[in-house]
Amino acid sequence: MNEQTTTTSRRGFLGHAGALGLGSAFFPLTSMIARAESAKVSDATLKVPGLIFETFEAGGISHYSYFIGDPISGTALIIDPKRDVDDYIALAEKHRLKITHSFETHIHADFVSGSRELSHRTGSKACAS
Repeated sequence: MNEQTTTTSRRGFLGHAGALGLGSAFFPLTSMIARAESAKVSDATLKVPGLIFETFEAGGISHYSYFIGDPISGTALIIDPKRDVDDYIALAEKHRLKITHSFETHIHADFVSGSRELSHRTGSKACAS
């Protein structure tokens, strides 16, 4: 089996996000930004019209991953996917979306990423920072 690994720069990541119609997810209005030091997320960050945004927590290791879907383009991406990718695939099927990319924001030394499994099962591109 031939496996192909695709790497994408941060600039490439933002280009892909924009092409998917997800630019507003990464450049929200200043008032909508969740401040890490405040330890709470503004409800406004979850109310981008038409955007499907789900947070997943991997129990026991304080890891969060994110599903971002765009019903207009019919595509979705996963940020920092956990090892078990069934939840992402089920959510994509529920909303009739195709997972096209997974993004690793940094090297995760404390858990196994699901990017390779997503690529294998959905044909999505795995991108790493």
